[in-house]
Amino acid sequence: NIKHTCRGTLATCSIPHQDNLGSDMRPTKKSCWRFAFRFHQEECKKTAGFMVQVEEGGGLGAGQEIETEMAKQVGLKVFRARQWYQSTNGSLQHLYKLEKAVRKWYDS
Repeated sequence: NIKHTCRGTLATCSIPHQDNLGSDMRPTKKSCWRFAFRFHQEECKKTAGFMVQVEEGGGLGAGQEIETEMAKQVGLKVFRARQWYQSTNGSLQHLYKLEKAVRKWYDS
């Protein structure tokens, strides 16, 4: 639900701090999915990583919209691969386009 206030931070999540973070300062099995997802987004950002999102014909799902918003908040680059149709021979072409975009971003 995009209207839910949690955006994966201790300040926005209603799950208690001790359930979201273990003694190793990493998400736990009890963590909110948003908290765990953002944790990994922040790790990606620290290592010059990025997020790949697959958008199917119906558009982004509700969870993907939240993931995108959190990525913007973190400052994480998002590459979106749009899969609008079922393809038997074009799927490698989609991967080539994604690879080209990632290389261009890294080289900039």
